Amino acid sequence: MVGIKVRPSASHDQPRRQTVISQVSGVYHKTKSCWNQFQIGHRECYSIERMLALRDYYEQTSLLRVILVCLLTPLPAFTVAILIECIPLASPSDGWRANYAFYIRLFLSSFPMAIGGVLQVKQVIPPGIISTKATIGIGIGTASGYVVCALSLAAWWEFPVPFGYVVMVGPFVFFFMMSFGLAIGLFAMNSALRQQIIPQLSVLATQGLLAGCYPPYFAAFRQLSGLQQTAFVLVMPFIKTLNKQYTARRCAHLQEYIGPMIIFSVDVCNVLYTVICMQTAVSSLTTLFMVISDIFFIIIAIHSVYYPNNRSLLKDKNYLQTLPGMMLQVFRSVDSFEAPIRVCAPFSLPLFGDSKQLISELCNESKNAAPSTTASYSISSVVPVAFRRQSSLSDIRYFARNLKDDADLTPAFVSSKRRASITSVPMSRPPNVEVSRRCVALVAATSERVLSPIFDRHLRSKNAVQEIQDALRVLFHSEYIMLSEYVECVLPVLYATYLAILHHLPTAEYYPHMRSVTTDKLIVILENMALYGLVELASFIGVGLLLKRKLGFSPLYQVAFVLETQAQTLQSLLFVWVLCVLQFTLVHNGVDLDAPFK
Repeated sequence: MVGIKVRPSASHDQPRRQTVISQVSGVYHKTKSCWNQFQIGHRECYSIERMLALRDYYEQTSLLRVILVCLLTPLPAFTVAILIECIPLASPSDGWRANYAFYIRLFLSSFPMAIGGVLQVKQVIPPGIISTKATIGIGIGTASGYVVCALSLAAWWEFPVPFGYVVMVGPFVFFFMMSFGLAIGLFAMNSALRQQIIPQLSVLATQGLLAGCYPPYFAAFRQLSGLQQTAFVLVMPFIKTLNKQYTARRCAHLQEYIGPMIIFSVDVCNVLYTVICMQTAVSSLTTLFMVISDIFFIIIAIHSVYYPNNRSLLKDKNYLQTLPGMMLQVFRSVDSFEAPIRVCAPFSLPLFGDSKQLISELCNESKNAAPSTTASYSISSVVPVAFRRQSSLSDIRYFARNLKDDADLTPAFVSSKRRASITSVPMSRPPNVEVSRRCVALVAATSERVLSPIFDRHLRSKNAVQEIQDALRVLFHSEYIMLSEYVECVLPVLYATYLAILHHLPTAEYYPHMRSVTTDKLIVILENMALYGLVELASFIGVGLLLKRKLGFSPLYQVAFVLETQAQTLQSLLFVWVLCVLQFTLVHNGVDLDAPFK
């Protein structure tokens, strides 16, 4: 009898294996999608106007100027902080009468903070609404009311006022709102302008909440041993992430401006508290762990921006030189598309030559968009709110033809209700979108690389729209990462300089984390910070080189571009957080971080 070998059939195992693989793949892609949605760098993308403004800046700005802008931007805030520390203080035990110098410091600190708040509001409203005199008046009114309230509370209660720095946040906000309303006539102005200001005031309130998140963490950190501090460092990224998510929700109306706002509020605050914790850390292992955790998050961020879309048409090309030509082909060849491309930035940006004319053509400004009463504004300033909120060329022209004479022509935002009423026109586009020959010539002049026939045929498909959206999103993500790396690179160096100067000033004895610092211990602290700064500098350079290989141009220009075009807003944020965080632990402010653990 012939033996028959029976082998188990793999037909049952094959589908099961494929099912497991598909399930694992599905979980991976869902997790990746949720992670990307959670990241601020994936939430927005550049507008055409911002991309063209960056290109103009890149072509017209020297590398020396870019480096100087990056080096000098944080200096004013730290310089003011050091000058304030030069004011001598009396002992808190001498009472509030003997500490008149403290209230002078309080005025000098709160005045630039109030000015910074005004500058943040000014970015969302038309020029001229808040004059320079009104800005100074708001600063003086806020600082004076704040100091008088603090002085009265100390005389009535005790000095230092227990947790006075926290208790006085409410009065500061109150006097700021009152001074602001009286100076500009907030309640007498038209409702549209008032609705533009109120959302930005809520952003300022969000920053007030941010100020109260890190002190409890720092107080707990100081009570832990070496290994406990190392483990507790893991809590800081969660605090940072939660603050970013909440701030991003409050700043959602800022669109592509959301990145710099978050970096120069949450990240600046986080970096300053990180270096303060590093200064007070018991073990060097804690410092090393901080550096390693920072590198880990950098690798994740770089992976998300560098490796996707390897088959993109922009691979190995300069984004700023190629994108304008791609956009031209899309607007000429694709009648409609689901993924919109935002033409105008939320606020006007400096444009030159061809870029300025191109935006004017895309928005149809010269023919339909701007009434004669707005002739004194720049081309990018007269684009109506609805136009700056729209994404596609044909939609903008549709709105231009149907714009009413009394429509809001301010370059800023309106509230969500007002915005909904403005943009309620159906998003149907004309069957054919015609672009003038003048516009074709303008865009062609922006691209140094001639598009090949294969490239051109690909751009006639609707997939090309997604390619452009991805490219604009990569530009936003690159800007976000570089700004974050810039802050983490520059601030530790400046804080170490501030610390070295403070050590030789009489006021150092009134800071708990400086009271017992000897010269030898200061050297060790500065060495640790120098190590941290070198790692961050290497990270900043490495990230810049990787992104340069991806984008075709140095992203250092993106950093300088943001620092120059948003100088007022970013300087105001730096003043607020540098002055707030560096002086928080001063004993005259009544903040005893050891009290909850006694």
